[in-house]
Parts: sequence; structure tokens; C-alpha cells
Amino acid sequence: MATWSLKPCDERIVERLGRETNLPPAVVRALAIRGYDDPLTLARFRKSRESLDYLRNLPETRGMERAVARIRKAIADQELIVIYGDYDCDGVTSSSLLYRYLKRTLKGNVEAFLPNRFRDGYGVTPHAVDRLAERGVKLIVTCDNGISAHAAANRARECGIDLIVTDHHQIPEELPECHAIVHPGLEMRELKDLAGVGVAMLLVIALEGGFSARLETLLDLVTIGTVADMVPLDGPNRPLVWTGIERYRTSMGSPLVGIPALARVAGSKWETFGAQDIGFGFGPRLNAAGRLEDPDLGFLLLTTNDPREADVLAQRLEAINRERRTLNAELEAQVLAELDRRWDPDAEPFIVYADDRLHHGVAGIVAGRIKERYRVPVLLFSTHGGSDLWKASGRSPEGLHLYDALNHARAHLVGFGGHAQAAGCSAMGDQIDALRAKLAEYVRITGWTRPEDRIELDAELPFAQANQGLLAALDQLEPFGQKNPPPRFGLLGARVVGREVFKDRHLKLRLEDGVQIRELTAWNGAEQADALEGWVNVAYSVRPPWRKGHPDVDCIVDRIEPTSGPVPIMIPPREAEVIDARDGRLPDGEVEAALLLGASEVVPESVAGLTCVLKGAPPSEAVWTTWRSSAERIIILDGVAGEPDTPLEPADLERVY
Repeated sequence: MATWSLKPCDERIVERLGRETNLPPAVVRALAIRGYDDPLTLARFRKSRESLDYLRNLPETRGMERAVARIRKAIADQELIVIYGDYDCDGVTSSSLLYRYLKRTLKGNVEAFLPNRFRDGYGVTPHAVDRLAERGVKLIVTCDNGISAHAAANRARECGIDLIVTDHHQIPEELPECHAIVHPGLEMRELKDLAGVGVAMLLVIALEGGFSARLETLLDLVTIGTVADMVPLDGPNRPLVWTGIERYRTSMGSPLVGIPALARVAGSKWETFGAQDIGFGFGPRLNAAGRLEDPDLGFLLLTTNDPREADVLAQRLEAINRERRTLNAELEAQVLAELDRRWDPDAEPFIVYADDRLHHGVAGIVAGRIKERYRVPVLLFSTHGGSDLWKASGRSPEGLHLYDALNHARAHLVGFGGHAQAAGCSAMGDQIDALRAKLAEYVRITGWTRPEDRIELDAELPFAQANQGLLAALDQLEPFGQKNPPPRFGLLGARVVGREVFKDRHLKLRLEDGVQIRELTAWNGAEQADALEGWVNVAYSVRPPWRKGHPDVDCIVDRIEPTSGPVPIMIPPREAEVIDARDGRLPDGEVEAALLLGASEVVPESVAGLTCVLKGAPPSEAVWTTWRSSAERIIILDGVAGEPDTPLEPADLERVY
């Protein structure tokens, strides 16, 4: 069972910000917790999503200059350029973006190659370079991969092929030797959080000679790849994603016919489109092709100009995604059941699980679920075709850097790459036990400890406040994602008055908050049905209504657990604002309406919310603590004007403060 609590916050700031902004109380509290505690700071945060000025003033780098010059020469000479992408959503959108610009706009002789996860593996390989060399290719441009492709870079040089790497993954200790590298972590640190598709967009802007109107449509692809790759949605990614979302909303779609086709199968509505539509709708479907079949399906969808072909491809992706969900559920149940039986967190602080029954295409998703359930780093290994080379997808909680952990254990790996919280690697079967021990050693060396299972709410949200006004206020904080998560709302102590399992997997709950009864949906929550009766703690999110014409909002359960009864929220004691006015400068109008506090042993019955003037030292620290914890503000005074009171000396203050 998790520990449930409310995040601490200065409630006076919440009250003041609520008056000044007229936002819903729950949203105001979430904003105050994040440091947006005055209208000016909040306005700056909101404005940060509006400007793409940095795209018009990109820094000049040696890698970008060399890449642009080589690509322009290839286009002028009509050399065959191969865009070498990746099989995930970021790789597919990156490849589609470069293909559309280089072939459709610049009229280059361009092809795209997206590796098959099972046949080709991840990234550029020497074998793939050989295949391309046989076709006379002289220029390969990677997107969303290549920064660790040392062997492929060496092979390309031997074959007389120029390799240009555009990537955003963790930079290795030694860079591959290639014609040019475009990576924001090398010479553009302020843009280091861009996804692969964002880096591809930088290359396009440089080729264009600056950001122009004809590049705006490509931002529709940047938005999808950036959200799906779960990079931070603050800094430069925030306006990139928001620009795309606004384009979708105002234009009711995109001129790229594959995107509206994708929206139709995902059930997205342009009027309320947000990052969650990409994260839960677009991303899984574009990823599904690369996980189970061929990533070319997603690439073809995003590069076709034929609406009928787009609809056929979108339907195919939808069918694959359904298959992926079924397979994912089966494998997840299998792995979790075994780990529940035998896993010991003290003996194995880093889960390394290998099973030839695992499907590599969904190992990353399952690894993410295991990480969420057990709050530990995870590597899931699978193998195919009788080979003794095992491939793994890994996920890690905040605080433990997965790439660094794999680097620590590199002696037992054939290869690895990725980010701090998501990475992949390969190893021979006889090295997996040694790898497990080395990764456990890394955990001990770093001192990382498994985080407590805590549910911290930004605010309690009574059902009466879960309305369209709340949705409108939350929309001002979009786009949500990494580094800008949606606020977490809920109730500590709601009563279950009804429950119903539907479609065998999902759960409808009717909960009462003491005033109102509301229906909430717990997706994939059927297994909890029998345990949920009486009182519960619930974290839930509010979304636009799924059913057309429905005037209310949908309440979706994020986490729910039984509890013994309604528990009053324990808000940390606040302290009064203390103003030192011993120099004689008093806040205007404060003293006359204030309660005078002297050195008397008689403590006022209540000073809650009052302005108090302290004209004598408090009789004890306990009295002072009482005043500090309940008054709105306390003014320290030598004495009230016109009264011959004894001045309050510094020694008197030191005695009790």
C-alpha cells in the first residue's frame, strides 16, 4: 500500500494567487507548488510556449556547416542520399521530416531506410552499410541514431561513403569518425533536450538558410515525435510542441493527410487536442509497426499525399496496435507473476530478466510497467532465431542514470545506448549473470535507494470542481509531459457506492466525496474490483468528455487504494509573515486595525488570520510559536506611537526566537 499525502504549500500564497488570477483552487495550488506563485511568474511560464524565436537564431556549429555543405553538394549532383532512421515514433517522424524536405522540397535523389527491429537491429550497422554500398550510395544521413555507431562509421569510410549523424542520445566517451555530427549536446547545449525529430528540424532550417513559412508544416511531425519520445517538455521543446498542437486545433487537423487519418483511428478530437492525444493515441500506433512488423508503415503514412492510401495505412496500424496490446498484456502478466514469486529487492536492486519467450518488440513497454510497479531499474532480455545474442530494453526510475549504469557494466555487453531513464543493450547469453552482478554493484556504488511508494497530491479535488472550468485552466499549462507533468488531483477518503466491470478489463466506479457522487473510469482496473469497497484514496485526472455532446467531463482513475476512512489532510503548519518595524517605518494602515500583543502571560484565545503588533517580548517560546503558526502577519515594534511602552530590545528577541 502506498503512503498518500498532500504536497506542502504555503496556503496564504494559494489564497492570494487565487484572488489575483481567478483560477480554480486546485489549479492555483498546483501552480504555487511549482513556483509559479505570482501572476507575473505564471504569465512568463505561459508565454514560454508561444515563441519559436530561437529557431530563427540558431548557433553556427562546425558539424552543422559540414552537414549542410555535403547535403547541398549531393542534391546538386543528384547523388543518391539515404536517410537512415529508427523504428520508433521519433525515428519515423524524423525520417519522414527529412524525406519530405530533401526529396519533395529540394528535389533530391533521396530514399529512406528504416531498420527492421528483428532483422537489422538498432542503428546503423556495418552489414547495412555494405548493403547500401553495393547500391552505389555515397551519402548516408542518420536521424535519431548513430552517435554510438563506431563500427558502422569505420565501415562507411572504408566503402567511400560519407556518414552524417544527426542524433540526440547519450554522447559516448569517444565519438564515431564520420563526415559530420549534428548533436545538440556537442555544440548547442541550450538545445540538449531536443528529440531526434527536433535535431532533424535544425538540419532542415540550416539547409533552408533560416526558418521560413514553408517549413511550418513540418512542425506537425516535430510535435508528434517530441511528445512520443518523452523528452522534457520545458525549454525549447515546449514551444515546438505547443505550436503543433495549436496548428492542429485551429486548422482542425494537418495538411499532411496521414495525420488526420491517424486521428480518426485513434478517436482524437481536434477541438481539444493535446499532448495526451499523441502520448496515448498517435505514439502507440506509430510505434506498434516497428515493434511487431515493419516501421515503413508509419513512414509511408506520414509521407503519402493520397488520403485514401493514408486511411488504409492508418487502419493497418490500428490492427497492429490491437495485436500489440494483447501481446503486451500476456507478457506483462507472465513476467510480473514470476517476479512476484521470486524477486528480492535487497538481493537484486537492479532487475535483469531474460526469457526467450519474451517478444523484443514489446519488451520496452513491459520494462516500463515493471519499473513503475517495483520502483527499480529493469532490463528485459529476449532472443530470437536460436542466436546466443540477447537484446534488452531497459527503464529506470528518476535518480538512477541507466546509460551510466550500462557504461559501468560495458565489459559484459556487446553494445548499448540510450538515455538516463530509457536505454537498450545487447549481450551474449553467458554474460547475463555477470551483468546482473555488475549492475547491482553500480547501484551500491552510487548509493541509490529504491524510492518509497508515495502518492503525493497537488490538491484535493472535490467532484464539484471537476468541470469544464478546470479543463480550461489546465489547458493554459499545456503541453504536459516530462518536466511539466499534469497536476495530480484526488481525494483522501472517498466512499465507494457502486462498481461495475466492463469489457472484462475495465472498471466503472461511483464514488461519493461527502457532497456529490461521480462516476469514474479505471482503465484496466477490473482486477481491483473486489478490493474496492467502503473508503478509498483516489488520484484521478479530468479529461474532455469522450462521448460527443456530453456536457460534463470524464474522470479517469490514475491510482486507487482502500483506506480505513476519510483522513483529514495534514497541511504543514504555516508561519506568519514577520515584519521588523523597529526603525519606525510601519506598513500603511496596519497598526490601527491590528491586535496588540504584549508580554502578558494571557494569550489571546485566537489570532488566526489577524495582523498582530508585538510591542513586548513574548512570555515564552510556546506562546511565540502559537502566534507564529496562526496569525497572518506579526509586526515587531519598539512601541506604539503615543504610548510610553518599554522598547523591545534585541536581547529580548534572541531569548525566544
